[in-house]
Amino acid sequence: MGVQSILLDKSKFSRKRAIAWVKKHGFKPNTSPPNFDTTRKYRFRQINPRKSYKYRTKKITSGVELVLAYNKSRKNAIKV
Repeated sequence: MGVQSILLDKSKFSRKRAIAWVKKHGFKPNTSPPNFDTTRKYRFRQINPRKSYKYRTKKITSGVELVLAYNKSRKNAIKV
C-alpha cells in the first residue's frame, strides 16, 4: 500500500496552509496542473495512477483524506 494522493478540503485550508501541511507530514507538495486545484479540494499527487492499482480513500482528520493505492496483482506493498 502507498499514498497516491493527499486531498485537503478548501473550506478548511488555504492554498498556503495546504502546502505547509503536506510538507510538514513528509509528502511532496506537487502543485502541477491539472491535478492540484479541483473544485472543492487541493490534490497533491504522490504517484501517478495506474490500471494495475486499486484505490481507497481514507479520511484521517477533518479536511484531510489520503487516496491509498494497492497493487491488484500482488499482496506486497507498493513502494512510494
